[in-house]
Amino acid sequence: MLVFPEVIQAGVGIGAQYGEGVLRTRGRSVGYYSFTGGSIGFQFGAQRKSIIIAFMQDDALRFFREKAGQDQAFQIGGDASVAFLTIGSEAAITSAINKPIVAFVFNQAGLMGSLSLEGSNIARIER
Repeated sequence: MLVFPEVIQAGVGIGAQYGEGVLRTRGRSVGYYSFTGGSIGFQFGAQRKSIIIAFMQDDALRFFREKAGQDQAFQIGGDASVAFLTIGSEAAITSAINKPIVAFVFNQAGLMGSLSLEGSNIARIER
């Protein structure tokens, strides 16, 4: 699991989001990552949210670790099929567990016109 306890998103026409998290495998922290994204379009506001990305298959985790290395970023929506679920909505979790990667968005606080994670990047950081 890749856990981002706090991702901050804000925008007025042009938006950005950023957060830092940890990859946990078999009960151990095995790497630290940043979550960044930008967008343009109709949006206004700011919010804080938490994101957990679950790797449902070993191949998906291996692919992520190769792509999110020091010199390249893993693109959500570009490199892999990721199912996004907002906790508290009427999302169908049963159909999502068949995906290789499932992302959960929860603890949203604030007001933001857009909740899309499409186009976000995850890159490894040193700690």
